[in-house]
Amino acid sequence: MAIALDENLDREEAFRFIPADKTVRSFRGELELDLSTVELEYAAELFPVNRLLDPEDWLDGYVEHWNYDKSYQKRRTSFRNAVQESPLLLLE
Repeated sequence: MAIALDENLDREEAFRFIPADKTVRSFRGELELDLSTVELEYAAELFPVNRLLDPEDWLDGYVEHWNYDKSYQKRRTSFRNAVQESPLLLLE
């Protein structure tokens, strides 16, 4: 999410291709990234693209996960506004 909102960074870097089981493993089979639960998505601050057209529940849970910390509320609002304006803006 942070990369997608940073105007100084290439938005293409914000997208990660994650296997269907939502885990990323090294070539040795070692777990490198686990996004198998929504809580793990929140902790990694990785928004699932399949939620772009209906982001509210995920974004609300994201802020709750971070105990309503103001910096996460601000990130949520910025991200939500970008998604509302146009999900395609995130793909530019």
